[in-house]
Amino acid sequence: MPPLISADSAPTAPTGIAPRSNAIERGGRAILIAGLLAGVLDLTFALIWFGHQGRAPDQLLKSIAGGALGPGAFAGGAGSVALGVVFHFSISLGAAAVYYIASRYFSALNKYAWISGLIYGLLVYEFMHLVVLPLSAYHRPVKFPPLFVADVLSHLFFVGCAIALVVRYFGSNRTSATASGA
Repeated sequence: MPPLISADSAPTAPTGIAPRSNAIERGGRAILIAGLLAGVLDLTFALIWFGHQGRAPDQLLKSIAGGALGPGAFAGGAGSVALGVVFHFSISLGAAAVYYIASRYFSALNKYAWISGLIYGLLVYEFMHLVVLPLSAYHRPVKFPPLFVADVLSHLFFVGCAIALVVRYFGSNRTSATASGA
């Protein structure tokens, strides 16, 4: 008895529409690259800024770990430093995931990536200072941080724009067509 569906008659996805697995792969790639790039740029800036102030690089990473461990993180060794790295990149990957998901619903985020990135960088900065830090083990009071300082600018460009531009590039349908040679 011949097979009911042969290789020639098997259903295929309409031309120009990527299968769902490709869309998931593309989204994962966009989030991973955007989050890692933003994390590296932001951490590099922060390490240079700390160094300029005469502070040791491990103190920066221990302060990030201190968000969960409290001031005791500074007494920790390599474990506190490693935890700071993990927390830092978890936050940057989370920020990239939020932006990617939003960009699927609001196409203007990709169309105007530079402007959207600047705004998103400011939102990430404010979220960190108004939500994350007050809820951390440091228990900082909620207050609006000063604007137009180096830290804000780094979030605008190194976090917001980096995420927005990478998501626009790697998260669009055209990258899958280009990658497949179409």
